[in-house]
Amino acid sequence: MKVMGKMFAMIPTDADRLCITVKCNHDEALKLREEYGCVESAFQMNKTHWNTIWLDGDMPEREIKKWIDHSVEEVVMKLPKKLQQQYYGSVK
Repeated sequence: MKVMGKMFAMIPTDADRLCITVKCNHDEALKLREEYGCVESAFQMNKTHWNTIWLDGDMPEREIKKWIDHSVEEVVMKLPKKLQQQYYGSVK
């Protein structure tokens, strides 16, 4: 999944278990891995910034949604200011 042409999440279609991989800031990524058994560093991604959340695990749905939103924000804040303004103008 992309926002303004940049990847913020992935949902594999060939996994045995349902999961989502999201981008996180470094400190938050580590905290999530420590707090939830269903979170691990993402396979074949930059393990500093990407976590895989197994959806059959111990993370509540509202928390999963929070981390998807966090992932979008992580990507948007790295965009050039002009694209950030376009994005925020389009989501109001």
